[in-house]
Amino acid sequence: MPAAAAACTINRQQKTASATATAGTRRQQYEQQQPQRQLHEQEQQEHEQEQQEQEQQQQEQQEQEQQQQEQQEQEQQQQEQEQQEQEQQEDCV
Repeated sequence: MPAAAAACTINRQQKTASATATAGTRRQQYEQQQPQRQLHEQEQQEHEQEQQEQEQQQQEQQEQEQQQQEQQEQEQQQQEQEQQEQEQQEDCV
């Protein structure tokens, strides 16, 4: 019986040592990979920021184009109106 108890104790100690070593290895791997994770996060944030800037530029460009189009339409309407007025004046003469 004492031999069996001693075997259990040794077995338990070996399991604990093994678990501690595994945890240590995992922690070491985690710490080694930390800079990579931070770099990846930074790259991801930069990518998202670039996307947002592109979307903003597209939106501004669309707004500008819309303004130009509205301005052109107004100018065209004004020209047509002036032409009509001129034709009316000519009709009067």
